[in-house]
Amino acid sequence: MVGVSVAPAFWLLAGARHDKWDHSGHYPSVFVVVAPDVYLFGLVVGVAAEILIALFGRDGFG
Repeated sequence: MVGVSVAPAFWLLAGARHDKWDHSGHYPSVFVVVAPDVYLFGLVVGVAAEILIALFGRDGFG
C-alpha cells in the first residue's frame, strides 16, 4: 500500500533533483502496476470483513 504513495513521490523528487522530468526510474510504471493491486486488496479485505460480521455479528469478535 505504501507503493501507491511512494512511487509518485520518488518520481517527483527525481525530477526536482535533476531539474527535469526523469523517466529513467520508471516510477509511473510502478504506480500503474501497484495501484490496482492496492484497491483489489482493500476490496478483498472489506468483503471478508463484511462476511465475518454477517456470520458472527459485531460483538462476536470481543
